[in-house]
Amino acid sequence: MSQALRGLAWAARWAEGLLLEPADPSPARGQSDLTVAVVALGPGCGCTTVARALMRLTGGWLLIAGTDDLERADSLEPPGVIEVPHAEPPAVAASLADTLLLVAGPAVEPTLAAAAARSLARVSRCPPEVAAWGVDPAAWEGVADADLPAAPGEARLIRAGIPVRGALSRALEPLISRGGPCL
Repeated sequence: MSQALRGLAWAARWAEGLLLEPADPSPARGQSDLTVAVVALGPGCGCTTVARALMRLTGGWLLIAGTDDLERADSLEPPGVIEVPHAEPPAVAASLADTLLLVAGPAVEPTLAAAAARSLARVSRCPPEVAAWGVDPAAWEGVADADLPAAPGEARLIRAGIPVRGALSRALEPLISRGGPCL
């Protein structure tokens, strides 16, 4: 690696240290009894990162639709997160969760997100919330309940299992700190 690249890598690590703080190991207050389903509305929308960030914030377990037996969620002690990747049917996860969060990225049209929320509201325990990640907030006005910041450094660390607390984690906290069985 050239000296210039080493210097750039050092600068990136230094800047990331300023922007990200270590995660608080304790779960979010009042979230000891929630099961959250995180549904991907499109490929590459950030659902995996959001699910893992919520798992860290709540201090619970994680099940992934399509690879885990979702019926187990009823027998597991909350808190927990059910991740529903794109192209997996979300209805079972929506019916099992206390909270339903639909994650949309730039490839998802706001009208599709609104239609998915209306459809899943029929089977979920609570009205779904829509989180738009890395999109133009003006285009999602009236559809998105939360605008999640594109935080690539934090997202990489979260997916790697490294607990951090940056802009993304701070944006998710209000979604889970409302307490009760609904977001």
